[in-house]
Amino acid sequence: LDLVQTRSCRIESDTGRPLRVLVPIFDLINHARDHNAEFVREGDFLVVRARRDIAANSEMFISYGGSTQPAWKCLFSYGFVPNTEDIYEDDEAEIVVEGSRFVVNPTEVPFELMELEAEKLGLPTGDDLELTPEMGSRIVDHILDAAKELHNSSGKEVSDKDTSAKLVDDLRRSNWRTLRACAGGLKEYIESIA
Repeated sequence: LDLVQTRSCRIESDTGRPLRVLVPIFDLINHARDHNAEFVREGDFLVVRARRDIAANSEMFISYGGSTQPAWKCLFSYGFVPNTEDIYEDDEAEIVVEGSRFVVNPTEVPFELMELEAEKLGLPTGDDLELTPEMGSRIVDHILDAAKELHNSSGKEVSDKDTSAKLVDDLRRSNWRTLRACAGGLKEYIESIA
């Protein structure tokens, strides 16, 4: 199953249903979120087409699709963590606050985390809950604490020969970048409402 998952292309069948097919050579094309090529079905053929000009001797990239986002999903589905410093809205990282897990991303904070902080501050909760600067600051602190933990646990010398340790470290770094982006965006929003 792993071989098919990591080497197959998803296309739409004649009936409109998704179909996985093994296409020699296509599985050699690497993934990038900002891909410069794509594959399309033309009758009985799959064709790779450039999405924009590609310089001579440059690498061609396609998107492996939604199963590459967030980074942990890409690791699970394809066995690698995307090598990018870029942060995207759909990147996610997990934090634990008082034993509860919350998934945050650069543009959203879970409502349940806001409720938790509102309760601690003695504020009313429910559907009309709005983020206050004090709640937001506490959430930023939680996110930065989680980022600090990740940063402190990564960055140790990892041998390129130790593939598993390298992948774990890559995932930590990706989550750290996501947490930092989330904290920065939330901090900026808090300043705008204060």
